[in-house]
Amino acid sequence: MSKETATTLVNQFVLNPATISKWPNIARLDLGSGLLARIGNPNLINQSGTPLCGPATLVRSLAQTNPDGYVQAAIDLYTKGQTKINTLNVQPGSELLKAAVPTGTDPADWLMLCSVRDSSNWFLSPAGWFGNNLAGITVPATIEKWFKDAGYTKVINDTSLTGGDIPSVKSMCVQRASQRWADGYNVAMLVDSDVLKASNQDDIISMYPDHWIVLASKIDNAGTMNYSDLCSFKAYTWGTLRQVPETPPGNPLTYEKFLNKFYGFVAAKL
Repeated sequence: MSKETATTLVNQFVLNPATISKWPNIARLDLGSGLLARIGNPNLINQSGTPLCGPATLVRSLAQTNPDGYVQAAIDLYTKGQTKINTLNVQPGSELLKAAVPTGTDPADWLMLCSVRDSSNWFLSPAGWFGNNLAGITVPATIEKWFKDAGYTKVINDTSLTGGDIPSVKSMCVQRASQRWADGYNVAMLVDSDVLKASNQDDIISMYPDHWIVLASKIDNAGTMNYSDLCSFKAYTWGTLRQVPETPPGNPLTYEKFLNKFYGFVAAKL
């Protein structure tokens, strides 16, 4: 499981003139270049304007911990229209195979992310491509199952979709998320995406969670009961690592404001 052997797999795939594609709108060379870039830097995996932030938490972790498996899954999807990651069966529907890659989305990301998400014909379902942010969000139980099926032996679902927990309960959940990251877990946090934007990050109101991000640092003051303390951490989202709160020009983010936009996490470790 190394970047070197994964790179060899991609090069062999790209140079094979007999390669047959199940994806008429994805060129072999484009897929190969995208895979090579993501072997080098899994943080490049980016759902762009699609509602595929949930699958991104799994695919990025797979590219980090098992680049051979990540590449082989992509090649199998391209050539066979299906793949298996440990016991996770990934088989996109026929309509998805024929769909055009959305503008601004890398073919490697489109192929992997939408294929993971396309169980039960999700792509054309009311909660799929045409769903709103709330309908399109991947629920925590699905994220949990994906990681378990993909071979992660330690998986923890510590989420609350209602956001109705009292602040002290939510603050302790933040502490657990930070500690899981320190223990080497992949920690996918469910949030209101407004917390990532300088213009909205310190709003007091959050109606519902609409985005998954992956923790990339400890969370300052995690577990505090003084809700005027400041919250700060790094997270992977939209193909990059970013600072939360966004600075500059963002304002300092208090725990009171962060807790209103935090809905828990799913942590996974091989």
